[in-house]
Amino acid sequence: MRSELTYTITEKDDGKKLTAFLQEQGVSRRLLEEIKHQEGGLTVNREKALPGDTLSAGQTLIVRLPLEKNDDWITPEEIPLRIVYEDEDLLVINKDAGILVHPTPNHPKGTLANALAYYFAQKKEPFTFRIVNRLDQDTSGLLIIPRHAFSASVLGREVETHQIERVYLAAATGDVRDVFPKGEGVIDAPIARVPGEGMLRKVDFEHGDPARSRVRVLGYKESLDTSLCAVTLENGRTHQIRVHFAYIGHPLPGDFLYHPDMHLIGRQALHAYRLTFVHPLTGEELSFEAPLPEDMRLFIPEDEKGKEDLCIN
Repeated sequence: MRSELTYTITEKDDGKKLTAFLQEQGVSRRLLEEIKHQEGGLTVNREKALPGDTLSAGQTLIVRLPLEKNDDWITPEEIPLRIVYEDEDLLVINKDAGILVHPTPNHPKGTLANALAYYFAQKKEPFTFRIVNRLDQDTSGLLIIPRHAFSASVLGREVETHQIERVYLAAATGDVRDVFPKGEGVIDAPIARVPGEGMLRKVDFEHGDPARSRVRVLGYKESLDTSLCAVTLENGRTHQIRVHFAYIGHPLPGDFLYHPDMHLIGRQALHAYRLTFVHPLTGEELSFEAPLPEDMRLFIPEDEKGKEDLCIN
């Protein structure tokens, strides 16, 4: 796990305030507060530095990250993890359907966070649970797990500025081409809570938050009367894909909230298939894909079977 960051100040940043420089690197105000109150948190050329100091070209700035602490409220449990990628700054996990991301009062165990707590305990590393992109319990697929506060800060900013591309595979009831005759289009419909219903969401053009989902119909399976679609989120509202597809009249099979018909699948037919983002430290663009899980493969149209990429661009 990374414990400090080292920067060599270039001519481009000569004369810049240390605070402004760190904010450009992705350090949030909250994280900067933690860093500056830590012993040796900020040094320039091995001398103590303050956030208001002015930087000069050629200087070496070292930022000591806050020590990670174990989340004592999370009980480590030996639960299998499917790790797609790991380095000292982050992990990418392929989550199974049916697994909660973090404990709740009603479900304190058996979650992804419990599994991660055990994983890091075996590595004798402290574990603070952070999450970048959230998935519902019954949605499978890819999640980013930051390993330290700086990684979480940068990735959080990428979420806010829509730099993380999230592509889902969703099975929908009926032929979605009746809504998108050209096979693709955008659902632009704001989403709001349903008053008095904690979990339920609805399209609400008066009170809802902006929500846009780009849809590409990969094919229609006549024998099941279902369409397999690739959906790219431009926003990330709670239940966005589930609500949007119910709104256009093509809800997801197995969705206990918006279409509780379980005869094809026992959970909403939704899978976080691809994640593309910029690495918070290296600046490299990373892209990962998780194959369609077994319980959703029945929705693959006949003319697409055997194609590993399902013609997804």
